[in-house]
Amino acid sequence: MILYKNVFHLLLLGVVFFLCACVGYDYEEREEYFIWSYEGLIDDTTAVVSVVDEIYGYKNDNHFMGWDDGSYTEVVSKYYYPVGMQSRWIGKKKKSLEELVAVGKVDSSALEKWMENCFAMGEIDGQFLCLDAVTFPEFRENTGLILVDKDKKDLDTLELENWVNLDESVSFLQHYLKVDNNLYEIRNGKFISQRPKFRIVKDGRKIVFIDENGDFTWYGGKP
Repeated sequence: MILYKNVFHLLLLGVVFFLCACVGYDYEEREEYFIWSYEGLIDDTTAVVSVVDEIYGYKNDNHFMGWDDGSYTEVVSKYYYPVGMQSRWIGKKKKSLEELVAVGKVDSSALEKWMENCFAMGEIDGQFLCLDAVTFPEFRENTGLILVDKDKKDLDTLELENWVNLDESVSFLQHYLKVDNNLYEIRNGKFISQRPKFRIVKDGRKIVFIDENGDFTWYGGKP
């Protein structure tokens, strides 16, 4: 009888030990990454980026079957930084985007009612602008983006080789029309060039600003 009790106690201790061993996870190959992304513009040469501090690794749940093993991602922090687009410069970090740049649509209350159908509208140097579009029948994918003032006057046209989603991909920012990730400069109601002043390129976890001359400024790694 004593032998059976000892065996029972040993088995009970073994079960408890096994269950305790299965509690929690072992983490292996933990690696830290910093992911940079474009968020907006402060002025013509200063952008706002977000930097996400992220840890990637593998976990072991300690079960002998390993049914909950696998990779995991953990976000440690997310901050926003002002950065230079023409030269490498990083300002002080902020916890929210609103601390660095105005977020939201342009107030259109002062615009003419007919402009509500514009693909985009904004104000540059006190001048209200509407963005209209036209397609060229001879070039199926070519699109012309037309700057229109509040008097319904066509000011200038930007010709694009590729079709863009006009409801989502265009906006007025500072002295630019942003089309996808390209910034076209506008002065006095005219496009300065048919080429973008800056291109914003997402390169893996890095971000790159390329100017009209092909010179670039990149950001990546730990801020």
